Formats: sequence, C-alpha cells, structure tokens
Amino acid sequence: MARNDALSTLESTLRIYLVRHGETVVSRGGLYRDGARLTKRGRAQARALAAVLPDFGVTRLVTSGMRRAFETVRPLERATGMRAAAMPGLNEISNGWLRDAPIEQIVEKAGSGEWRMFFEEYGGESAGSFAERVIQSFERLADGGVGQVDAVAAIIHGGSINVILDYVRGRRFDGRLRHLLPNASISLLESAGHGFHVGFVGVTGHLTGAAQPRQ
Repeated sequence: MARNDALSTLESTLRIYLVRHGETVVSRGGLYRDGARLTKRGRAQARALAAVLPDFGVTRLVTSGMRRAFETVRPLERATGMRAAAMPGLNEISNGWLRDAPIEQIVEKAGSGEWRMFFEEYGGESAGSFAERVIQSFERLADGGVGQVDAVAAIIHGGSINVILDYVRGRRFDGRLRHLLPNASISLLESAGHGFHVGFVGVTGHLTGAAQPRQ
C-alpha cells in the first residue's frame, strides 16, 4: 500500500502524538470488549498522560469512537480545556464474535502460528479493510493541520497505531503487530513539508508508580 502523495506535500509543521489508551478490563479470553472500561491502573495512566501532554504544545485532541479511548482522554480534556473530536475510523479492529468465544477457540487462533489481526472468518474485519479505514481517517487527521503549526494528541489503539506506523514507513499492513505498544505509551510522527517521519515509538517514561504498565 503506497503512501498517499498528499501527505508528502504538507506545508505545515505537524506533530501527531499517537497515544494508546490506558489499561482496560479484558474478557476471559484476553480480548478487549468493544465497551471495555479502564482499570484502576488505566485511570492512573490517563492522569499521567494529562500531566505531560499539555507540555508538548498540543493544540488538538482526537479519540477513536470507543469507550476506552474516551475514558483515557477525559483527564486530558480537563487539563487543557479542549474537547476531543471522535474519529470512529480510528477504532481498533473488529474481531467479531471471537471476543465472546470459548477460550479454547481463542487459544487455537493464537496458537496456530504467528498471531495476525484478521478476523473476517469470525464476522470481524480483515487486515486489509481495517488498514484502509484507519489510513483514510489518518489522512483526514493529517490534512487538518495544513497551513499551521499544529500538534495533535490522538488517543487510539495498538492495532490502529501499528497500521499508521506501517503506512508512514511505506509498508503494507498485513495483520502483524510489529510494535507491541504498552498501554498509555506515546509515539510521535513529525512532518515539516517532506512527509512524515517517526520521532519515537512506544515511550512510557511519563508513567510512574501505579501507572506503570504491567510487564
């Protein structure tokens, strides 16, 4: 999947902080439900993000359309006085009914080789359709910064961030998660007229004490 040429002609200085949501309650099979809420640790991680992201000069807030992203961004909204714009196209991949399947089926899926994100056989999304919708939303997000100095904090999901990182690097997302991103980690993309480059990936130095991700 080639990078969109429009991204290489941006005239603004644009920074996009890709933030994975805080730690979330999972199903008995270890998968996130669509309406999953943050754990106590996840709420502490959200507060830790709110303590540092305003210092990065953030001018816009964006979330996916999922509850765990909304809950993560709320302390940041309070800290900045901004309201986050929801972009459901940045939602995590839909894994269909697998999220509610018996643990044996999930183990079989995960143990059948290298875990990849494609769930069409379970009524969910394929890796290709997932990547396509995330990239379309990312392009709209990037276009919103044309003509100005802009810094966006996008509170989204591990799979969605992997799609974006692959796209920026000119790589086709094939369902593999090349970056295992801790909850509440921050990754940076920067553009100054010559397309995006990756500043850093999966930083967690802002998390301390109870907010630290589990090992």
